[in-house]
Amino acid sequence: MRLGSNPNKEVFQKQSEYTHQIIIPVYIPNEDGYFRDSFKILKLCIESLFRTIHSKTYITIVNNGSCENVIKYLDYLYFEKKIKELIHTDNIGKVNAVFKGLVGNNIELVTIADSDVLFLPNWQFETLKIFNQIPK
Repeated sequence: MRLGSNPNKEVFQKQSEYTHQIIIPVYIPNEDGYFRDSFKILKLCIESLFRTIHSKTYITIVNNGSCENVIKYLDYLYFEKKIKELIHTDNIGKVNAVFKGLVGNNIELVTIADSDVLFLPNWQFETLKIFNQIPK
């Protein structure tokens, strides 16, 4: 058993350099039937995201029980440092996947998007504009 108090307990946590976190839960268990084109759509989603975000954006993807091809693609994005955080889980449901993406981050603005969203130019600016108009 440890004696005393954890010295890191009183250490001030510096503010994150990121101003916007995007959480995308991904559930593509196979590439058949209903999910036949889901992997292609995921790639379009991610590429449109990369083309439309600013440098202070923290991307979190939660793999929520996807098939091996999707896992390899997401691992590639993470190891190439194209996304900041990748969490692999079993299928725990969308809400719990989102909670996993939120935990441990303290970023002022969070966007939760499905893996089939097409991000259009200026979406991030327009989102910030709306949030700035809402009273704290």
